[in-house]
Amino acid sequence: MLSEKLKKKYCINKESKESLLLIRKRFLRVLCIVLFIKGVRIFLIKNENVKETVSSVFLKVDMENFLKIISVQFITLGIIAVIVGYLIKGISIINNKFFNYIIFLCFSDWVLVYMFPEIYTSVAKSIFIR
Repeated sequence: MLSEKLKKKYCINKESKESLLLIRKRFLRVLCIVLFIKGVRIFLIKNENVKETVSSVFLKVDMENFLKIISVQFITLGIIAVIVGYLIKGISIINNKFFNYIIFLCFSDWVLVYMFPEIYTSVAKSIFIR
């Protein structure tokens, strides 16, 4: 009787195990994203060639216009990815999470660049301008 109570209290049943696995997957995804962002940031800060190239581009072109150009390229890449996904998977792409992420990121990038350009501008200045 006592051992069954202890098993119920401390052992992991199937539902708990599935929920713990789901939590672990989410944690690993977030960890991978954070490590990727940190790696890109360190690469951009440490690489002098990239800093010099971007600084020279910022001196020739207005920073807001340059960031808008990059944003338009990102949106175009998202549209191409959606079209390729449609050609591969058909109409079922609409129910795919990847499709939703692409649409959400393209829309949020557009809003941030055109409505609040100072966010991207300040980030770019803090990384690239000496």
